[in-house]
Amino acid sequence: MFVNPAPLATYEVEASATRRLESARRAAMDKMMVAIDAVHDLEVKLNIKQTWTEDDPEYQDAAWYLQHRDFHHALDCVQQLVVQRLFEMSKANIAGIGNLFLPFFLNVLLLSLSRLQNVYINLEGLEATRQDDTCGPGQVQ
Repeated sequence: MFVNPAPLATYEVEASATRRLESARRAAMDKMMVAIDAVHDLEVKLNIKQTWTEDDPEYQDAAWYLQHRDFHHALDCVQQLVVQRLFEMSKANIAGIGNLFLPFFLNVLLLSLSRLQNVYINLEGLEATRQDDTCGPGQVQ
């Protein structure tokens, strides 16, 4: 009687794959348990009696902040560049002269155009995601 060796090889390959997946699952469970223990220890140290749920206003405010922090960071970069240019104008004693030196100020801004363009590109991408998001503080999509 002839026995086909292919089904045995297929079974061994599938059994090996199953053992690898099971090992990965156990490792992930171990990592999860370590993380849960770390969170529990931190809650005990900080004397946190109740953990946040998605319905808590503090959770919703924190989630809104996390969704918008990149946009605010890009705005901070733009503000930093403008303040930097104002300090440079102050060092050149032209900060209080007003509209007479507006073209000069624009030229100074154009010198740092590459930095401003990078910030603008970041702002464009973040603005597109922000316009899709109609939530305000205290609301989570």
